[in-house]
Amino acid sequence: MNLHRQMLMIYCLLGALSFISCENDSIEELYPLTGQAACDTAGVISFSSQIRPILNNSCGAGNNCHSTGNTSSGIALDNYAEILATVTDGSLLGSILHQSGYEPMPDGGGMLDQCSIAKFQKWINNGSPNN
Repeated sequence: MNLHRQMLMIYCLLGALSFISCENDSIEELYPLTGQAACDTAGVISFSSQIRPILNNSCGAGNNCHSTGNTSSGIALDNYAEILATVTDGSLLGSILHQSGYEPMPDGGGMLDQCSIAKFQKWINNGSPNN
């Protein structure tokens, strides 16, 4: 066999091996979170330990957008009753999902991370308990 045929066979063999070695891995499997805990929404989502801190950091006391002392937004999210009112009328989830007809929140920024959004959705789907 001449050198040209041998090289062609080697290239074909390498090409075939590369096709059969491919898998359909998800992004999470290929690039696992490093330095962060994976998003755990399997258990009960706690208002006080999971939802409230996100609101404080992104919406309320932490940035003064939706706190009682700041009247520019017109919507306070200082306590459970105020937050529940925005859950009931759909504006909380509509805003954090940037849905049409709602003011996208956080204001002037991108959406919350997918883990935070998943926690809100599960908490709301579970009846928005004050836990």
